[in-house]
Amino acid sequence: MNYRSFSQYAAGLSAFALSAATALAASMTFKDLVYSITSYIGSRMPIVIAIGVLIFFGNLIFFVVKMDSPTERQTFRKYTVNTLIGLTVLLAVWGIIGLVTHTLHWGLVIPQLPTQ
Repeated sequence: MNYRSFSQYAAGLSAFALSAATALAASMTFKDLVYSITSYIGSRMPIVIAIGVLIFFGNLIFFVVKMDSPTERQTFRKYTVNTLIGLTVLLAVWGIIGLVTHTLHWGLVIPQLPTQ
């Protein structure tokens, strides 16, 4: 997939998401919209972080295995550093979302069955 087809795909996906969000937001207040976005992102963030950690360790293993070749070592060093930067950004976003939800008292509520 080249850059041009990816950018067209991303633009189409963004337009679809924006139209769906606009249709859903018609009956929502701003507080409900922010709560739904933070809940959606916050509930999926542990999965994304786990995938990022797996990719980081995979790159680290390839970096150690390919230590003989200077060009491949440089390539995997770059991948490892970029993955570490990405994980840092993900954790920062997750922290900001947690800060917003706890500051505004919007904790994620897990429905429970009545005991009696």
